[in-house]
Amino acid sequence: MRFKSEATDQTLGGKCFRLFGRIHPEPGPNGLPKEYMPQGKYDNSKRLSLNPHGHGPFCRLVLPELPTTSGVYAVTVDRYLMYVGIANDLRQRWGPQGYASIQPRNCYTGGQPTNCKVNHRILLAAKGGCEIELWIHETRGPRYLEERLIGELDPPWNAQS
Repeated sequence: MRFKSEATDQTLGGKCFRLFGRIHPEPGPNGLPKEYMPQGKYDNSKRLSLNPHGHGPFCRLVLPELPTTSGVYAVTVDRYLMYVGIANDLRQRWGPQGYASIQPRNCYTGGQPTNCKVNHRILLAAKGGCEIELWIHETRGPRYLEERLIGELDPPWNAQS
């Protein structure tokens, strides 16, 4: 699904999503996205394997400060819907313990594979010169809307692979 050009509001599933801003990977000295591999910083004494998305590379994301409310969010790449998710606290979900900075433990089995998957795909899109945007719909009961949107729109990054 393609979002309308230059629109700052978009209707998904009958709900208004507003453009919250662009998502940028932190740039390196050459201006390209700065990549990092946090896996080696984890004391893997239990010899856990990397999760399916834990291989990286990853980036640190720069984005506008989000509200601390719950809601559904949508990620677009060049205005194409790529991912839909929910958060009890949007700022926390997109902050340093969420998508914005992959923690070493999240790369391993039992960690947060979704954080790894979304961060890595944002990095790849940014390296490809794409514009990545975050859209939000604040709501107290986000689960139902998220499930409905994923079922109806089938965003590619929501696939289980």
